[in-house]
Amino acid sequence: MLSWIIVQREYGQLGNRLHTQANLLAFCIENRINLFNLSFSEYAKLFQGKDGHRPDLWISKRDVLSFVVNLRWIESFLKKVSRSDKWLRRLSPWITVHSLNDEEAISSIGLKDVAAVSQSCRILVLRSWNISCPDEIENQDEEVKSILKPVVSFRNKAESFVGNLRREFDTLVGVHARRGDYKNYMQGKFFYSWEQYASWIRQAHEVLQSDRAKVGFLICSDENSPTNLMQDLSAYQKKSQNPIEDLHSLSLCDYLMGPPSSFGTWASWHGD
Repeated sequence: MLSWIIVQREYGQLGNRLHTQANLLAFCIENRINLFNLSFSEYAKLFQGKDGHRPDLWISKRDVLSFVVNLRWIESFLKKVSRSDKWLRRLSPWITVHSLNDEEAISSIGLKDVAAVSQSCRILVLRSWNISCPDEIENQDEEVKSILKPVVSFRNKAESFVGNLRREFDTLVGVHARRGDYKNYMQGKFFYSWEQYASWIRQAHEVLQSDRAKVGFLICSDENSPTNLMQDLSAYQKKSQNPIEDLHSLSLCDYLMGPPSSFGTWASWHGD
């Protein structure tokens, strides 16, 4: 019976890694499987975890590996082993390796099917990032959110900034203006000009503004927004030292707008 899922697929940035971790956490909590996401470890320090659980490590059942995974050298060792087909073949049939390319997704049903192929398999080394477990996410919603809540220092900075805006505005719209890497991603398909963002802000303001609801906009971006375009739009940019502050700030808004991005969808889900 499957006891562990170990993930080794360093794809994308914070939003993509959160997508992977949240879905696998929900799946593993529901099915009482231990999880170590080696590809999330570099971001784990941004999140608080829960009840002694690290954000990148979930222990449902105690076994030998569960007692050694917290040793300093074990993470580096597991990364090397999980990348080596030669070593993993030597550990068969106790270890099963499942690899998918970046465009492929695997569901909770798919994970169960992979585990069921070998009854002697104890560890599934998963080389995939796009995990989809919607039923488990719905069932374990609060538990996953509590584990993947930003640490207090980042939350306080975001909540202070948003709180100041809340004192002025009744409705707050978060604007995720992703520029940077989107200039080349998919040949720039979702790389929009600041003029376009300003136009969308005006349209949203017209839709949402009323005599009883004053509407403001919180811009989070990897670039500084041009002051001359935004000064008359009740739009304010949070200039953060870490993307996790932006992510939490967006999750505190009433509405979100932005290009297709796991960063935006995470903020939407985590903030309901």
